[in-house]
Amino acid sequence: IAEGDSLTVSCKVKNRGDRAGKEVIQLYVRDIESSVYRPEKELKGFEKIELAPGEEKEVSLTLDKRSFAFYDRESRDWQIESGDFEILIGSSSRDIRLKETVQVQSGFTAAESEVDRLYKSKPSSIDRISDEEFEVLLDRKIPTAPPLKPFHRNSTVADISTTLLGRQVRKVLTKEISKIFGEMDESTSLMVESMVQEMPLRSLTLLGGEMFPESKLEGLIMMMNGRLIKGLSLFLQK
Repeated sequence: IAEGDSLTVSCKVKNRGDRAGKEVIQLYVRDIESSVYRPEKELKGFEKIELAPGEEKEVSLTLDKRSFAFYDRESRDWQIESGDFEILIGSSSRDIRLKETVQVQSGFTAAESEVDRLYKSKPSSIDRISDEEFEVLLDRKIPTAPPLKPFHRNSTVADISTTLLGRQVRKVLTKEISKIFGEMDESTSLMVESMVQEMPLRSLTLLGGEMFPESKLEGLIMMMNGRLIKGLSLFLQK
């Protein structure tokens, strides 16, 4: 097909069970050999259908120019490279049931960028890159993170966990919040841990109520900032 042509993709879906069921037919496109970095497969259409037992339906989806295109930063427009594209149909990106190949003709030639060269130089199994490589993807310098200290009421539990006292605070908070959920499975336990880590210190006065007034919070922050005696004195005030 030419780059401006549309393509109709059809497949038949049959319910082989003895109960009514639903299915989402998902259509993906994969550029088999691209000179620029593109995802392994790209979702370009889907349709949800409901089938009675034994019922069969034909589903049709249409692909247009944008279905095969990528955004080219040099020309600042959507472009298509000539070559073979796989048309994939399945119930998910990991469950592909049908596959066909179409050849698309285009007059555009992409200029390989630093980002493309970076991705092509690394195995697909690698999901970590250096700061220097990430700056290439970001197209600017990585912003400098603000200093954690001195700690303040908007610091998170994750921030103060760099100190011994902060780790004790995190431990107590995790224990107390876990009591609310009771017996937890692994996913719930991870959720609680993440929730505690992201909690700002000002939340302690809300959770503690009268048992943890502002004076205790101020004293706790002072101690973590190295003002141990004054902070402890304020923390112990009734």
